Amino acid sequence: MFLAHLLDTLVPFKDPSETARTLLRVRDALDQLVQLQLHAVNEDGVNARSAAAEQLYLFLARAIIPSAVAGAGNVQGDVEEADLIDAEAEAEADVDADFELDAQPRLSPALQAGINSVARLGGGLLLELHAISPLCEYAPRVRARVLGALAVWGAGGWWFVERDTGREVERVLGELGGVKSEEVVRGVLEGIIPSRKVDGRGLRDMQQMAFYAPAVLRWVVMQMEVRLSSLTVASSKANSLQEDKDLLPPLLPPLLAPLLTLLDSPSTTSKTYACKLLTPLLFLPPAPALLARTNLGAVITQALLPCLTYLPPLTPTPASLSLLSAAFPALRALAHARFPGPTQSPARLKSLDEILRRGVLAGMSYAGENAAVATVLVGQLTLLVGEMGTWATRHLQVVVPLLAEILSAPFGGAAPELLREAAVTVQAVVRNCWARVGQWVPELLYALAYAWAVLAEERDAGEARKAVSDAARMLECAAGEGGRAGLRRVLESDVRFEGLCG
Repeated sequence: MFLAHLLDTLVPFKDPSETARTLLRVRDALDQLVQLQLHAVNEDGVNARSAAAEQLYLFLARAIIPSAVAGAGNVQGDVEEADLIDAEAEAEADVDADFELDAQPRLSPALQAGINSVARLGGGLLLELHAISPLCEYAPRVRARVLGALAVWGAGGWWFVERDTGREVERVLGELGGVKSEEVVRGVLEGIIPSRKVDGRGLRDMQQMAFYAPAVLRWVVMQMEVRLSSLTVASSKANSLQEDKDLLPPLLPPLLAPLLTLLDSPSTTSKTYACKLLTPLLFLPPAPALLARTNLGAVITQALLPCLTYLPPLTPTPASLSLLSAAFPALRALAHARFPGPTQSPARLKSLDEILRRGVLAGMSYAGENAAVATVLVGQLTLLVGEMGTWATRHLQVVVPLLAEILSAPFGGAAPELLREAAVTVQAVVRNCWARVGQWVPELLYALAYAWAVLAEERDAGEARKAVSDAARMLECAAGEGGRAGLRRVLESDVRFEGLCG
């Protein structure tokens, strides 16, 4: 009776210090649980012990999630304004730039120390409870909630996670088997899209996990990448490695579902996060077979392609740059995963062709005057031309005038990085479409010469000038003996063009 009464009073309070004091009472519950285990001589006693342990597991899972940061439902109560420090300008420096979520208010030192203390204390109590009643004996939903809550801290990238807390949580996860379990992903799914009706407290838990879900998914993807890299170690570990490899296929479907949900979000940050997590998944060995069997490839393509339309001025330039830089690699990886095999696979080339038309060419026509966006798009054009090879020849009549316009822009010196990317793309065009590029040589060479002259007046344009010179030399070789006389006339027409071809 005392244990039941104690469990009923275990609820997270308004601030971490009160929650920590509540967690100390869990030790009393653990002592009672041990006594109950010792005296469980019949089935009713065993069931009572199991139910009490399950309730303790769920309470600890709720308690260690830093809901004050998520601001979701205020399970720990409203956070005082004095506990929050507006540090939006510092967020970019402290949060992993590749996976930065929306800027969040900085926690005060006292509040940050409090939630870290709760996480460490809760992790230790979980290990004690695991020693009394192993977590593996409980239902998947219980294991998923516990491992998912721990993975919030193990995901990394959060500004509020102290180093000692991160190490302690990783140790607890290892003890509980979280690193090799797909239940973390299922726990996130259960938190966001529950399979049963939830009460008020369950709704607050859902809001918290929705906030932390991207970071937890990132943590799972990182674990999968680490395990895949281990496939190249000594063959003496072949048996365990095969077990890891066999676990990857069932882990992919539950991962793709929340990523597709993030891609459907109106937030560009969520879309960017999903694209960056999706790309490494598409390179996993089971991905091609899964896409072919389930037709998920077409679904993911339709979810990714709209990301290429988030362009200025309707979308802020920084958000557009981040999303484009993440969406293009995801689409190229998807094309290779959907259509594996020979380099010049017609289906793959058709998919890359669609990315080039709907992403690069459409984007340049809509937001090409934005130098930063144009730099990203032209850089992706270089990669696409390289992957498409001679198939890119069909786009020369559009691509060449586009590159020539960029290189011959009167104020191109203000964006030397864009001129460098355009020159590198010219090299890719010559390298892959040399058989048909001959008729475009004079136009391209004049544009390169103009860019050479403009860059001569700019500081720190050495790399751009080198790229322009390399492209000019490649064009000179592509022109052949018959066209070199005309090229020399172009170079001799203006003293500023001197030294262009070396």
